[in-house]
Formats: sequence, structure tokens, C-alpha cells
Amino acid sequence: MVLALIAIGVLVAVLWNMKEREGSTADSNTATENKTETENDDGNDNESDSGNKNGQEDSSEEDTNRPSEWTITQYGDADGSQHMFYTIQSETGSLVVIDGGLREEADFVRETIKSLGGKADCWILTHPHYDHIGAFNQIYADPAGIEIGQIYTTYIDQEKYRQKAQPWDTYEMYEEFLALTKDAENVAYLYQGDRLEVAGLKMSVFNAYHDYVDQVSGDLANDGSLMFRLEGNAESMLFCADVGISMSDSLVQKYGGELKSDYLQIAHHGNGGLNDEFYRLVSPKKVFFDAPDWLMNNQNPSTLETAGYDTPENRKLMEELGAEICSFSTAPNSIVLR
Repeated sequence: MVLALIAIGVLVAVLWNMKEREGSTADSNTATENKTETENDDGNDNESDSGNKNGQEDSSEEDTNRPSEWTITQYGDADGSQHMFYTIQSETGSLVVIDGGLREEADFVRETIKSLGGKADCWILTHPHYDHIGAFNQIYADPAGIEIGQIYTTYIDQEKYRQKAQPWDTYEMYEEFLALTKDAENVAYLYQGDRLEVAGLKMSVFNAYHDYVDQVSGDLANDGSLMFRLEGNAESMLFCADVGISMSDSLVQKYGGELKSDYLQIAHHGNGGLNDEFYRLVSPKKVFFDAPDWLMNNQNPSTLETAGYDTPENRKLMEELGAEICSFSTAPNSIVLR
């Protein structure tokens, strides 16, 4: 009888210990799960770039498949019109298109994309002027075999833009773009301070349309252009689109030495644009003027008489900084960004 009672006691003790261990393990698992969730939440809370805003993931882990070289090409006609059209092709085959130029150049843009594989994995539209998105609108309406992946652009308040539209704005071009891309799932709007990745390049947005542009400028499309820097593994290129003088001081104050870049697409085709202090901070080794010969030489495109463009002054500044000059005179112009 005594032995039976002892055996029962031992069995109860064993069962109780097993229950305690199960409870401890469950508590430990719960703590681990909560810790993981907290770390992920902290990571997301600290990330404020457009990649997350637009449903993209921004991983902090080292990407061993990241390309080591990107070919950036500027296109233009020495005897033609000013416009902006660039392609960026990674060594792994990804293709990025920037702007595209005039509607009349749509066939050339389409054929260029086809020659590089037929798909624009990413298309960046800096602002809705006819010499920047005209070709895109034409191709988007009639791809004719072209595939278009992600589209990035800036959103300009329609009513304010309509009220302040300048003679050169061709507001209907913006209306056409909005109508064409209405409800499109592949269009994302970028904002100042956004950071994301395109074709393995780190993209930092220094300017886009925002309230300050409306406060200081009557030229909303130009001054609300996307300005962004693309960083490879060792080099970078700054694209200024058509951002103008009104934005110079605020950009210098906000970014300062962060503007330093190896290559530069100079603002507003080299005519007007940003101030000397801004460009001295960039201090590029090579600069791209999206300008035909008449604009580079300060000539009226019809009469070739002297005009009022200050492109020669900006060219002189770049030469003083030791930068190599590229323009439509030698286009297509390419660099390999590393």
C-alpha cells in the first residue's frame, strides 16, 4: 500500500514537471515571436522612402547579384530641338528610360528600346513638358511591341498648374498623361527625400513638386521636376531635369556636400537652370547638356543670330571646374557608371 502511494506521488511529480517545461517553452516561443515582430516594425518605422510608400521593398541586406556596371546614354540631334532622352542599361540586362523627348521622336525612342531588348523595366518621367514626355505619351498609347514596367514621375497639383501655366507649359500634355495612366497600377509618384532602387542603382530624390515650389515659383513644371542622384558601387550621376534658379538656394541649404556627383545632367538644357554655387558643390568630371548646337552657341534656331541664352556661361563654368562637356553635337554620348 505504501509503495503504491509512493509510486503515485512520483508519477504526479513527473507530470507536473512536464507541464511546467511545456509552459516555459511556450512562453519562450511567444517572446521570440514578439521580438521578431518588434524588430521588423522598427525597421519599417525607420524607413520613410517611396519604395515602401509605393509597395516596393528596400532590403538592407547586401545584394550579391547587384550589377557592377551601368551604361548611361544621352541621345539628341545637333541640328534639332532641345529635349531629354537617356537610357540606362545594367550589365545584367535591365533597362531604365529617362523621359524620351518630343512626340515626333516617338519612333526613334521606340526603336532604341527595341534595340536594347524591347522592355523598359523602369521609365522615369521628370516632368510633364512636351520635350520630355511627348514621346512617352505616344508610346504608352500605342506600344507597338514595347513593354513598359514601373513608371516613376512627379505629381503636380492640377488646379495650381492650370492657374500658373506658362506659354511653354502645354498643359494639355499633362492632362493627356493623366488620362492615359488613370488607374494604372505601374505608376508611382515620387517625392523629395524618397530613396529607392532602380536596376540595382540607388536612387535619391532631391527635388519633386511640393508646396515650397508653389510658394517660390511661377514655373511649376520646371521647378517641380524630379531631381535625383543615381549611385552605383563607386560612382554617381545627378539628373537635374529642368529645375530652375528659384530652387537653387533651398537645394544648396538642404543637401550641401551631398550634391557632389561624378557625372551631371545639367539643369534646363544648360540654359538658365541652377546657380553657380549649386554646380560648384556638384563639381562633376563630365557634364551632359541636353542641347543642340544653336542652344550651345546662343543662337536663334531659325536665324542663327545671337539670342539671349546663357548656355555659354554655364559651359564656361563647367570647363573651369574641369568637367568634360557632352552635348547633342557628339550624341549619342555614353558613360559606364561603376
